[in-house]
Amino acid sequence: MKEEKVVISSIRISKLLAKKLELIAKKKGFTSKSELIKRALEEFAERHLADKPRSAEDILQLVEKRSGTVAKMKKKPSEIFMEEYLLEESG
Repeated sequence: MKEEKVVISSIRISKLLAKKLELIAKKKGFTSKSELIKRALEEFAERHLADKPRSAEDILQLVEKRSGTVAKMKKKPSEIFMEEYLLEESG
């Protein structure tokens, strides 16, 4: 079975970044910038999907790490999940 392909709309990058990508693509043996970008996105997605948070605590730590601000939990995770469960039951 063939894998379905999707075309993603264009993005704007600086001329300098485009030149850097061309140089890297040539140096690393890619046939085009598109091939390089596709490979980079695949590696990025795999790396970040492997880093799935395991709990609300982990999510808070990620927020703190990325934003530099201390996140505060307003509700316990069990309260949030119970609300979602109750909403599903009443719907």
